[in-house]
Amino acid sequence: VTYGSSAASVATVNSSTGEVTMVAAGTATITATVANSSNCEYSTSTATYELTVEAAGEDPGSVSNSDFSTKILVLGADGMIYVSTSSLSDAKGKATSAGTVPVGIVSYLGDDAGCTHGLAVALDEGAASATTMWGGYDNGTHFSSPQLTTDAATAKTDMQGKSNTSALVECTTHTGESTSSTNTYHHYPAIYCNGYSVDTSDATTTVTVEASAGKWFLASAGQWEKMRTSNGKLFTAEASGGCGLSGNYWSSTEYNANNAWNVNSNGLNNNNKNNTNNKVRAVLAYRICTLGATVCIF
Repeated sequence: VTYGSSAASVATVNSSTGEVTMVAAGTATITATVANSSNCEYSTSTATYELTVEAAGEDPGSVSNSDFSTKILVLGADGMIYVSTSSLSDAKGKATSAGTVPVGIVSYLGDDAGCTHGLAVALDEGAASATTMWGGYDNGTHFSSPQLTTDAATAKTDMQGKSNTSALVECTTHTGESTSSTNTYHHYPAIYCNGYSVDTSDATTTVTVEASAGKWFLASAGQWEKMRTSNGKLFTAEASGGCGLSGNYWSSTEYNANNAWNVNSNGLNNNNKNNTNNKVRAVLAYRICTLGATVCIF
């Protein structure tokens, strides 16, 4: 018996043993052939079957905001998107089975000049699982409009989460600061998000997504609103097929000297940043260029 494949680009087959090796997504016909015997006891005969190879992950440029209504999208460390119509754990499991590490929950996609820009929310709250204040002992402001605004419509235009976070992390002088305060706890949400990282050392495939500390940030009010309104599953419980976020999450956008904006399933709110505890979840911004579907982290 000899074996062959109609599409070696999809699957190859050992001509002697029939062992099939899947190469890429697509369809191939595998054929087994028995040649006619020399004593004419039987004639040449063949048997075929059609093999369909499904991609473990989808090209990151092939997904859009319309997918969020029925699917959960997880960004893998290999730059691919792992999709599930059932649960977050299923999407994460697909990434792990493909030999990569799940990095974040894709929650917003926007097109710009031939590239797709995405925002991915961290898969967990890690050390920030307990609620925390926004600014410790700080009673000052750090920004100007739209990063500092009492108007919700203006706050929604703030897309500068990365630079906001950097400014808050680097801030060491605080108006009204007590001499007994500890600087480490100032702007803890921003400090936590800036230091967040995903360990990709277990990946057996090529790692193309930089998910290390310094790449993540505390999303702005506008970025949170983009994610909340685009991904209807973001604030749905995992048990109900959602992404599992619940409660109020700090943004990096200020309301005034005393308050900062936060988001929940219903939209934006503002709370006192010095005595209100809210949740924290890091966010990653990435770009997918159409040529080669390369993932670049801002």
